[in-house]
Amino acid sequence: MNAFLRKGNPEAYYIGFALLALTIASMWVNKEKQQYSIAFTLTGCLGVVITTTGFNQFFNALPLSYLFWPVRFLGIASFCLLLALMWSLAGWRKISWIAAVMVVGVVALDGIGSIFLVDLHEPNHDVEQSAHRMALTHGWREATLDLSLLGSEPSYAFTALGKREQIFGWAYQGASTAGTVAALNEAIEKGYSNYLIDRLNLYGTDDVVLLNALPYAERFVNQLEHNGFLNVYSGQELELFHREGKPRGFIAEWRALGIGSSAQNLAYIFPGLILGTSEKIDDYALENLMRYDTLVLSGFDWHDRETAELLVIQAARNGIKVVVDLSGVKRDPLARIPRFLDVWGESVILSNEPVEVFSRERTYQLEPFGNESQLWHTHMLQGLDQEFWSFNYLEENAALVGYKSFGQGKVWFVGLNLPYHALQTGDPLAIQLLSMMLELEPGRIANYSHIPLFGYEAGPGGYRFAYSLDNSQNLFIPVAYHDGMYVLVDGEPVATYTYERLLLFEAPAGEHSVQIGARNPPVYSVGRIVSGLSILSLAGIIYVQKTKKEVE
Repeated sequence: MNAFLRKGNPEAYYIGFALLALTIASMWVNKEKQQYSIAFTLTGCLGVVITTTGFNQFFNALPLSYLFWPVRFLGIASFCLLLALMWSLAGWRKISWIAAVMVVGVVALDGIGSIFLVDLHEPNHDVEQSAHRMALTHGWREATLDLSLLGSEPSYAFTALGKREQIFGWAYQGASTAGTVAALNEAIEKGYSNYLIDRLNLYGTDDVVLLNALPYAERFVNQLEHNGFLNVYSGQELELFHREGKPRGFIAEWRALGIGSSAQNLAYIFPGLILGTSEKIDDYALENLMRYDTLVLSGFDWHDRETAELLVIQAARNGIKVVVDLSGVKRDPLARIPRFLDVWGESVILSNEPVEVFSRERTYQLEPFGNESQLWHTHMLQGLDQEFWSFNYLEENAALVGYKSFGQGKVWFVGLNLPYHALQTGDPLAIQLLSMMLELEPGRIANYSHIPLFGYEAGPGGYRFAYSLDNSQNLFIPVAYHDGMYVLVDGEPVATYTYERLLLFEAPAGEHSVQIGARNPPVYSVGRIVSGLSILSLAGIIYVQKTKKEVE
């Protein structure tokens, strides 16, 4: 079932719903055998339904939904429906042994891979040697650039032997930093070397293990050496690059903030764009937005549209350059097209041909948006006060870039899904246009200002360290941010924020000790209540059934 979905086949859904229909029909015919099949039916039905588009959006809005990926368990849900169907048709006694064999067989098959534990096979020579080299040097974090092709051994060896904290590879399902790590891996796959080096610097990396078989390995080698890493080990499969370093925090000096799921596309081109953790605009206070020269919104969302729009207008009136890309923005429920600040994204379809773009000075050509067999579904802008760039669509001029005025402030809009087009094609014209709008230099790796963290300790209870600052600063600490996280400076709480799913706090000047920890968020209390009620309900059901049997 999961294989179907990974290949993009809708047959998986059809199979699940067909089993559901057969189960309900058989239960209707065999009413006296419903008692046990109902549980399997409900479980299977829920597992199938939450993978569908509408219900999946509702599911993703629930607390802690990122810990459970419905598509991964669609096969189990369909299996529950199959059991319910068999139970309804034949009864438990006739299928018990079949079900037992199926369950045990699936579990055994799934567990075969677990036999090959790290301690039960010959260690990888290159991994072992790299770990020993790390142990002889001073460093804080280690990044394994291998797309998990080396397996789980590096995560053991580089911590237990190399004494390093790690930025892991692909296996981060359910972690709060899953999106951050996924972006690093995409940078590895697609060759966004400048972005990768910039973020490795920001995340405190001092050791990089690079798999030679990666398609862009040579490019990464050049970038690592250019940014102060030295090759200290070369093996048959991998190379180890090292620079001396200690635990450190970074002064938050970013000029541009990106909000929204699609803002990551721009960050690959412009590493100087820091990404907010929340995709909802109204999760940010105006005073936080005022720290930046440029605010970029792409694939963004909101809790309340009016509140979000007012916040953006206030930011523009206070001199912040606001750039909005409507790609990936929720559609207006009536018009069925994206809308923000009364600017609309009207759908257009482009063929595989260069796109003529017009400015006041001259005419340009953007590279084709699609390949020979692909049409490009995008949008043009409607409702702007002033258009600066337009493009030819069906022999008519359509808005590509323009702004909406709000008093002395302007909110700029860019259409045609230009950020994604620039990322996919590398079109110099598209990148140049975006660079002018964002006032950012493409590919520029930042020279981050950092301060040492003295007496740094990391453990199950959180983090402890001390620092010294001449002036109060917003201090970025590259540790995972969780709901309920708190920071105590000399025992007193300070304001915390999160960027790229990592921690930033307001650090007062002087020498101070810091403790970082996390309290359980309210959802844990809700979970305990639900669990308690479930146990009481189960006990009640057992008691009622036992009483019925005694009466009979």
